[in-house]
Amino acid sequence: MPHLTLSENLWALVGGLVTGALFSLVGSGGSALAVPLLTTLVGLSRVRVAMGTTAVAMAATAIMSTVLHARRGAVLWPVALSFTLPGIAGVFLGAHLQNDLPSHLLLTLLGLVLLFNASMMVGMRADGMGWKPMLRIPVLVRFGPFGLAVGVLAGMLGMGGGFLALPSMVLGGVSLSSAIGSSVVSVGSLGVASAISYSLRGLVDWHVVVEYVAGGLFGSILTAPVARRLMGRRRTLSMMLAVLLTGVSLYLIANNVASLYTPHGVI
Repeated sequence: MPHLTLSENLWALVGGLVTGALFSLVGSGGSALAVPLLTTLVGLSRVRVAMGTTAVAMAATAIMSTVLHARRGAVLWPVALSFTLPGIAGVFLGAHLQNDLPSHLLLTLLGLVLLFNASMMVGMRADGMGWKPMLRIPVLVRFGPFGLAVGVLAGMLGMGGGFLALPSMVLGGVSLSSAIGSSVVSVGSLGVASAISYSLRGLVDWHVVVEYVAGGLFGSILTAPVARRLMGRRRTLSMMLAVLLTGVSLYLIANNVASLYTPHGVI
């Protein structure tokens, strides 16, 4: 693993702090920023190492945030478990599919997924946007396919899947405030599965993980009181996150799509 400079270590701490704050406030978004931050500012030039490090850091940060959301009673456990259990199987499938894909294709795919996620968040309403007939479908049947699909993408891209779990839950008829807490559970669980997969392949920088998690813990604790006060403004926060995700997605696509047409090894 590369030796990091002082500024790169500081960026790892700052990235973790922002991640913890986003998990506490809107339940997702941190992992979307982690991969580009680790590859550009923290010096992890190997994309798969950045993704593996992100997976471990996201899992730890999301688990800490889950405790805070659960204490506030903001988690719908049937929804969270129905989404998460199929998603865990999807994580290992996605990790297997990732093996032969070039890094520039993975980063371009990540940008496209984030752009789709941003468009979904723009359309979300605080009271849910799901079709009413979906509410008569059993919870496991309603959210299981979403969880499996998100798990596959999480395994491929080294994330906990909160970037798609949140809009998927709202699409299934869950209110935005409940979806935020429930999606954090899925981020932690899918993140653990993804972290195990990357760890077994030696694709984790544990030094960066410690710094990122430390920053994430501080960010979660720091913003927990703010999250309670902003409960009625989650829609505004989600819109701000959608703008941020759009910027990150366009950056990833612009910097990697041209490389798809030149030969590169898998890194």
